[in-house]
Amino acid sequence: MRVLFSALALLAVAGCSGATFDDVYDRPDALDWTYFEASSYDVTEALEEALETNDIRVEGKRVEDGGTILTLTRGGASPQISEIRIEAVQVEGYRARAQVYPDRDPLPRWIEIEVSGRL
Repeated sequence: MRVLFSALALLAVAGCSGATFDDVYDRPDALDWTYFEASSYDVTEALEEALETNDIRVEGKRVEDGGTILTLTRGGASPQISEIRIEAVQVEGYRARAQVYPDRDPLPRWIEIEVSGRL
């Protein structure tokens, strides 16, 4: 109950102060991307390992518009995800970001945790 109250209080304070979602999470485009401190190469490698561990096969890898796109096979733990895009960024504290592509959503939390654990 305290956690719920704390979360509601934080949202109320953020709303009153004019803070945006990005301000609260200290990341640009926080609703669209998952950010990592590691390089885009390391994030790509960690993503491939994490997906393989969860029976999701990377079918292909291509470079498009400065980012790497992993194409996944349907099936495994997350059949709704068909591609993941990884890009290098120059944002203070972060060197790479990733998203479900082409939906442009942040990575599911379980993938973020798996990748972070490997970095």
